Amino acid sequence: MLLTTDQLTSLRSDLQRLADIKYDPVLNELLDHYATLTEQRMDTGMPFEEASKWAWNDLGQGEGIQQIQDDYIANVQQQIRSRHLVIIKSYFRWPTFLITALVGLLVYLTVPLIPFNYVVTLLYAVILVPSAVMFWLERKLKNEPTSQQALVFENAAKYRNLHLNAVIFVSNFLISSVGDESRRFLQIHSTITVVMCMLLLLYAISFMQLLNERFDFRTKLA
Repeated sequence: MLLTTDQLTSLRSDLQRLADIKYDPVLNELLDHYATLTEQRMDTGMPFEEASKWAWNDLGQGEGIQQIQDDYIANVQQQIRSRHLVIIKSYFRWPTFLITALVGLLVYLTVPLIPFNYVVTLLYAVILVPSAVMFWLERKLKNEPTSQQALVFENAAKYRNLHLNAVIFVSNFLISSVGDESRRFLQIHSTITVVMCMLLLLYAISFMQLLNERFDFRTKLA
């Protein structure tokens, strides 16, 4: 016996409300099994309400069903960490090192030609770019809290990235009070800051690439 739309909605509500299932891949798979078990009971003449209770118990009730989601989260997060490491390693090839070195050299040679205040302003702008990318991605994912990609930002490395940005930002703030007396120091510092920000930007871009990945996980019910 096929379930009606209202009955499927009721089963979906059970999974979300009683078992706190929030990730769409898990919810859809559990709903499919929940509906199938309910239909099987209804085929024996059992009413929907009683059939759904039997199906709920067969699935493992709230705690057992929640464990399925916990397994899903742990498995996907492990896949995310592994894939993220592969993506980051793929960036560190000779073209990346060459471009980074050339940009660093260009900054080192250009800074003495630029007024001090302009240098500090440009450093602020450069520093904000990687963080802006991360915040934009995080804001984007707030609109999709149940998607698989939302798990990408539970990677602790994101917070280390933002922390490092904050450290560089503060260091540049301190430099802005040094004045124009130490041009060589500013020259070296600007070069290091730009190179670090380029690496941080690559790190931020790696998260963008992660969002296009799909991570497979089949529950024990499959």
